[in-house]
Amino acid sequence: MRILLDTNLLVRAAITPKGSARAILRLIEKSEGHVLIISDYLLTEVADVLRRDRIRARWPLTDEEVRSYCTLLARIGEVVSAQPLPPIIEDPKDQAIIEAAAAGAAAVICRAASRTPYPHVVKNLTLNSIPASAH
Repeated sequence: MRILLDTNLLVRAAITPKGSARAILRLIEKSEGHVLIISDYLLTEVADVLRRDRIRARWPLTDEEVRSYCTLLARIGEVVSAQPLPPIIEDPKDQAIIEAAAAGAAAVICRAASRTPYPHVVKNLTLNSIPASAH
């Protein structure tokens, strides 16, 4: 299964090694049947978030640790070149996630539960052949 983890989950996987986001990432990495879909945008955004002062105040990752983590993501994932799609969602950052999912033919976009898409987003994802649910 081709899986895209959003920025929030990728950041959580970096800062909480024993958390559920890291467990998901490990399962994808170890499974021959799963592929992590990642884009340059996602890698850049993850690095930017991990370097924010408020994140570093609580989880002090060095620049080298951030680089190593992003290198790991690129190594275990399939880096895709996202192409612009007609606007599906208002937030350009979320639009970039959807474009990466479409470019990588993701079967699933995993997002934090608090970030469940609105029904109109689910409809637009489905129209672009990306299975989605607002549950």
